[in-house]
Amino acid sequence: MKKSLLAVAAIGAFASAAQAQSSVTVYGILDVGYVGVSSRGPVATTTAQGTGGSVTQKTTTNQFGQSAEQSSRIGFKGTEDLGGGTSAFFTAEFGLQPENTSWAPNNRQTFVGLKKNGVGLASVGTQYTALWLNALNPTDPGSGNNVAGNVIRPVGLSGATDGQGAASTAVTILTTNALYAETERFAGFRLGASYVMNGSDSTQRNLPAVAAKTDGTTLVTAATTTGGPATFSGVSLSADYTWQKLLVTAAYSNFKQQGVQGAAATFKGTDAFPSGPVTVGSTINTGDTQYYAGATYDFGILKAYANYVNRKIVSSTASNLYLKRTAEQIGVRSYVTPTIEAWASAGIGRYNSFGTGEPTANITAYQLGANYYLSKRTNLYGIFGHSQTSSVNGSSVVGAQAGSAISGYALGLRHTF
Repeated sequence: MKKSLLAVAAIGAFASAAQAQSSVTVYGILDVGYVGVSSRGPVATTTAQGTGGSVTQKTTTNQFGQSAEQSSRIGFKGTEDLGGGTSAFFTAEFGLQPENTSWAPNNRQTFVGLKKNGVGLASVGTQYTALWLNALNPTDPGSGNNVAGNVIRPVGLSGATDGQGAASTAVTILTTNALYAETERFAGFRLGASYVMNGSDSTQRNLPAVAAKTDGTTLVTAATTTGGPATFSGVSLSADYTWQKLLVTAAYSNFKQQGVQGAAATFKGTDAFPSGPVTVGSTINTGDTQYYAGATYDFGILKAYANYVNRKIVSSTASNLYLKRTAEQIGVRSYVTPTIEAWASAGIGRYNSFGTGEPTANITAYQLGANYYLSKRTNLYGIFGHSQTSSVNGSSVVGAQAGSAISGYALGLRHTF
């Protein structure tokens, strides 16, 4: 009897110890408020005679919106101590739209991995690219908000502030089927890398077609074979260095999409810049190369920002078909008082694309914003921004909204938990 009691006590103690070594945290952001957007841009039309044309459309939207300062989300993350300085971890994060009753949570990132103290970590799943996670996001003066006026994190003509893929025009944020690895920081340096692999190859053989001829005989056509590869692969690399109040970072991403039957690349409208997580089918037969460099320095009274981004998408079936976007931006953030934080940024950029004379459209943008912290987790905010893309001989640059402009503002309440 005593031995049984001792055994039960031992098992209970072991279970308690194992439970103590594991932890799960629920976290999230809820961001709601008043959002106003005013935009104008060309819209393709068809005349009664059947010829194509374009008109300038102006749109003004005012509504109680969401996710203007930061995308609303809920997440679960946990760690388990495996002993010897090794731990397992996971994250499952889902986007929220508190103003949309018919919308279901979407997968922002979900992964599981291992970490070794003094070495680094590795994880597999749907994840942020190394470029976004370690380079662009930490050096964006707007802290990743979804209001117009930021050339590094642009918002389209629709002015949508749902927080889904707003910066996808500039860089790829999320990818599926990704292996991510990151080193510990040594002498101020840290390296990050993600590798994406998702591929399939299928072949379908169609039976011969049989048809009746006018003379009563039959016509048999040859069997056909369809199918082929549908792959999505690529890498994202980052390196950053911190020294006292200085942060310098640089990153590179390259992704390739190959579609079944070798279809031509799509450069219609904004299709060339896929939104949301990139996966097979986001684009067809393209190579996507992205460069980013950024730096911040904390002067005490304010923090200064500078960043540069370059993205070029090229058709893998015709190298003369391409779309390129570059942008540079500077900004500052500062606590005016212990509870009031303000920021400002300004940037310029350019679209280049294939076509006669390689048409170009220039971009200009600026943004102003402020936070008033009611507590450590709750703040009121106000943001205003404006961006404009020049016309190109009265026509649009492929993949860009040439001759367009957008102004947006938001007044809201953000709560983190």
